[in-house]
Amino acid sequence: MGVNLTPVAVRHPTSLESLRGRTIAVDGNLELYQFLSVMRLRDGSPLTDSHGRTRRI
Repeated sequence: MGVNLTPVAVRHPTSLESLRGRTIAVDGNLELYQFLSVMRLRDGSPLTDSHGRTRRI
């Protein structure tokens, strides 16, 4: 999944120190979805809220 940005984006290795004082945004929707889809209770059932509904993003 994803888009190949190699032709339009150039990778520039950087350090955390060079980012000090800057604002950084991260789109974590896919990572959160994958996390919730694999998280299970000890009996193998999916995570649920206090009303017993399966948690979704």
